[in-house]
Amino acid sequence: MHKANCYASYLLRLWRDTDSGPWRATLVGQSGRVHSFADPIRLFAFLQTQMETMPAGEAPARTDENPAHVEAGSEAIRRPGETVNA
Repeated sequence: MHKANCYASYLLRLWRDTDSGPWRATLVGQSGRVHSFADPIRLFAFLQTQMETMPAGEAPARTDENPAHVEAGSEAIRRPGETVNA
């Protein structure tokens, strides 16, 4: 039986700054928290960790507290013109 709260959802954005540049990514979680990734390897590692650490039947905690930008690479990566509420 599938439990309704046994999932995590993210909005995924992918882009390149130039035609030959590396792929960048951001994930926006259920709480509105933004996770940025300098490359796909870091993105995949984050998702793998999320799947391994989420206990069965539990979704990540949802909060409305300051949905801060989370750095997930050597530097925070944002799309041009993207802003983050502090």
